Amino acid sequence: MGVQRGIAKRASTDRAENNLKFYTYAANFGAINNSNPITISIGEFISTTPIVAGDPSITYKVTETTVLDPLLNEGFVSVESVSPGINSRVGSNSLVSHNFTNYVDSANNSLLVTNISPIQNGDDDESDESYRFRISKSSTSAEAANLTAIRLGALSVPGVADIKTLNYFRGVGTADILVRSFGRTVTSLVNAVQQVIDQVKAYGNDITVRAPEQTGIEIFLTIKYRPGTNNEVKIQTENAVFSSLREYLNSLEIAESFIINEAVQRVMDQSTSILDIGTPGTPFDSIFIYKDSPVLGARIKSTLLGNYTPESDEKLIPEPSVLSPITIRRIE
Repeated sequence: MGVQRGIAKRASTDRAENNLKFYTYAANFGAINNSNPITISIGEFISTTPIVAGDPSITYKVTETTVLDPLLNEGFVSVESVSPGINSRVGSNSLVSHNFTNYVDSANNSLLVTNISPIQNGDDDESDESYRFRISKSSTSAEAANLTAIRLGALSVPGVADIKTLNYFRGVGTADILVRSFGRTVTSLVNAVQQVIDQVKAYGNDITVRAPEQTGIEIFLTIKYRPGTNNEVKIQTENAVFSSLREYLNSLEIAESFIINEAVQRVMDQSTSILDIGTPGTPFDSIFIYKDSPVLGARIKSTLLGNYTPESDEKLIPEPSVLSPITIRRIE
């Protein structure tokens, strides 16, 4: 029947997905390593903390050596689970333990780790029952060449969370399939999904699989603290605000709007030490959006004055072309 049994896979996330991060509440990595970068080598272990004493933890290992910039306070790494299977899957903020000590301030455990998004692409060997079911449905779904067949085909690719179908996007007989991944990037999935869909689409139909158009957002804001707030609390608050805003941007679905009031709420929720942000009526100092220019071959920057509603094939992301997509200033 041309249907292969699913085999066990290790859960993983790539550095480009901006998911598994090392971070510090200090000003930057240099502050905890005598102004030097920190090198995270291949093979370093990261794990969950058991919920109940005596329970086993889930362990991942670093798959690519990464250097943490001394001027930044967070950096992302590529990791893969030590054991394959669905038991290697983890939810958000689950991988929070590590044994890495090759930095000056290791005695204070000032280098922290976490995963922003779930890592859900680990799989067991497919069961006989599941395999029989897929075989029984394979010929029918391939012959039908309908939306169900296309969706099931796309979702069979490890790492694909969902797809969005744009019918007649380029005219009669065409459709564009936009891929959404469990991680932050879909580039590596597009070809795999295209190959699967080419097997089930109806003859003569033009179906193109692609990533959504990516529009970047860059945010500048100023935080005013309550009197008596110490510097350590300010640093922790600003790190939390940065992570919360970036998580908000990354969580937006294809065609989902960026809402100013939602962003403001996420900032204010991070600490009771925040008295106010921005000025009355203008909570953010400035917000810019970045789009690709097909003519100039560069990112075009423009000022965002309010909420932003993307097109049907557009997804908002933290702008990758700038040093930091979120810049936080403070009023002492």
